[in-house]
Amino acid sequence: LLKKKINLFRNFLEQDFIYNPVTVESELPIQYHGIQNLDIFLEGKINLKKWLKSGNKNPAKFLEVHYTANKVKCRSKSEALIGSCLESRGILYIYEPEIRLKYKNIYPDFAIYLPKSGRVIYLEHFGQIDNPKYRVRNFNKFAEYATAGIYVGINFFYTTETHDAPLTTYTIN
Repeated sequence: LLKKKINLFRNFLEQDFIYNPVTVESELPIQYHGIQNLDIFLEGKINLKKWLKSGNKNPAKFLEVHYTANKVKCRSKSEALIGSCLESRGILYIYEPEIRLKYKNIYPDFAIYLPKSGRVIYLEHFGQIDNPKYRVRNFNKFAEYATAGIYVGINFFYTTETHDAPLTTYTIN
């Protein structure tokens, strides 16, 4: 079995594939161009005490108030559910941190700290995806986040729900 595996690896290594990041980048959608800068993967050390206090920066008025299990104030029941799921797993996060762009500030729903890598990833919940006006108003966020070095599938993730398919703890987990 070991000899077979060694032969498989030898055959793999003998292939003429040479990793060329420029070629790979050119095959990606435009919003992923320019991510050779590894800073988005290695954000370095952060002051966790200061970081944990940097949430709740969105100045928009709360139309509804919902709370996580640890009493974090959220704008929707689904966001409170996401926060509670993160809390139940001991995952450090902040709600609605402020990210400064050139012409405006954005406030992703969650910034999540990954202790093993020291990275921060962002999670946005799109709760009314079946509403056309909501979709139009919110899906430009992908481009806005990309201008801040926040890329879908790399350090930005999202959840969705519709009236017929609400968010569940199973989906969150």
